[in-house]
Amino acid sequence: MQNWLEIDSLRFHHTYDKYNDFHSITRDCRARLKVYSDLDELLRCAFAEDKVSLANGAQALPHNAKINKKDALSRIVGDFDVSFEIARELGIVLAKAVNENLGNDSAMKEALRLEAEKEQAKYDGFLRANSVELGKEGEGLQKVYREYRQNEEFLEKGKKPFIDHLYEAYGIRRYYAEMVYRDFAKAHKKCGTEEAAAALLELRGQRLEPFGKKLQETPFHGQVLQFKKQAKQFTDEKFATTVLALPTIGAIATSMLPLIFSILIAFTNWDSAHTANRFDWNFDAWGNVFGMGGGDFMIVFGTLLRWTIAWAILATFTNYIGGIVLALIINKKGIHFKGFWRTCFVITIAIPQFITLLVISNLFSADGPLNTMFANSFGWKIPFLSVITNGTPLFELDSNYTFIKFMIVILNMWVGVPYTMLSTSGILMNIPEDLYESAQIDGANAWTRFWKITVPYILFVTGPSLLTTFIGNINNFNVIYFLSGGGPNASDVPELSRFNAGHTDILITWLYKLTVDKTLPERSMGSVIGCLMFMVCGFFSMVMYGRMGSVKNEEEFQ
Repeated sequence: MQNWLEIDSLRFHHTYDKYNDFHSITRDCRARLKVYSDLDELLRCAFAEDKVSLANGAQALPHNAKINKKDALSRIVGDFDVSFEIARELGIVLAKAVNENLGNDSAMKEALRLEAEKEQAKYDGFLRANSVELGKEGEGLQKVYREYRQNEEFLEKGKKPFIDHLYEAYGIRRYYAEMVYRDFAKAHKKCGTEEAAAALLELRGQRLEPFGKKLQETPFHGQVLQFKKQAKQFTDEKFATTVLALPTIGAIATSMLPLIFSILIAFTNWDSAHTANRFDWNFDAWGNVFGMGGGDFMIVFGTLLRWTIAWAILATFTNYIGGIVLALIINKKGIHFKGFWRTCFVITIAIPQFITLLVISNLFSADGPLNTMFANSFGWKIPFLSVITNGTPLFELDSNYTFIKFMIVILNMWVGVPYTMLSTSGILMNIPEDLYESAQIDGANAWTRFWKITVPYILFVTGPSLLTTFIGNINNFNVIYFLSGGGPNASDVPELSRFNAGHTDILITWLYKLTVDKTLPERSMGSVIGCLMFMVCGFFSMVMYGRMGSVKNEEEFQ
């Protein structure tokens, strides 16, 4: 009993005092009373005769001249060391007292004395209105536990009558009365006899003595904040919470809820047709994915997983290396019109990515403009992104469709290299020239300077970005889907064809097909794939990020 009351006392202070005006009002009242305690010095502030004004060489004002409240404000702040808001209030009072009693110092002082009395009365009234005799309340808490039999009849009437009785008979507020009610109800329920319940509660009451002393140390509390004022705070001092709540809600709605829903589906046999009795909890989907069901699903999963990893590595490092090489060329001394060349490559960023990819897909398709031109001019077509079924192909594709995959990687560089080029250009321009000059004096050639100075700087800054790009390419839906749609069609591979997977599909595009294709009752297995991708990406990110030099040696890198 002692523990929850002591902890609750601290929580009470935090919850109530933090969000109401009690402390701020008492602090400001004490500050004003401190100024009113020296009326002579306050009057000297009115006529620039205070010690701060004299120290600054300010010219004193005659006592029959009107004063400006703004000038008085600045002198009060400097002389009494109070906040601007309090000084402004006192400046108004001081200007009124002086300007209404020009040339009569005693009348001015009397007017200020009356204001001081009003302030003292305001402060005393506020304390009376908010004071709580917590020491007596602590004694009442102990007493109510000792008098279990007298209070049992109210306990049997219900919670509200019991709480009302505690407030009227013992002065215990509702906040603590609810906790007492829970203790009484538990004792009444668990103890077999009235004597056992009374003994248990009396023992708990004896442990409240330290708590009563603790309450006497803090005799005042602020009042509970009203709901209207709580709501208003979210447009004022707690506006940051309001702003941050919007993206948090958005992240939960768009990321967390679909993830949770996907995890739940992974442990059922739920399908697109909502077949009866297909909502049972089981591990069938996981068994099919890992080959325990004896199906072809694991073969398809393994095939696409290998291509997904290969694609992520190739797409990441071709863009990364290509961007670095391009930035080095543009930033090389002797290259003119650097801004123009950067702008040419940034144009690919200005155009939405999916538009670029769709245009390229149509341009390089089997019946696209490029292949049509080849067919009209030379009588053959090149299988850039799909199998040539209408016309004579220049060459036959291998069984793994390596050429089409190679073309996807190359075309991906068109939309990815500019990002690396821009970030790397900023790094290159900020590498200190004296490092290169010192290395050159020591005899290092251009290749050595590149590997020992340029590469460490670039890797240090772009390491986290490189990791993010790799994880993003594992889930790079746009490039694969808009360029090839996951094709060519895998009719030549029965396992892939059965589960509607193409030769260039990666796991994320295949997952999409499993989800939207209503002819395949494999949504649960698609959710399993999503869960596996999430776990792999999350684990890889945490492990690799902690090993990066930009994290481990942030302060040591020079």
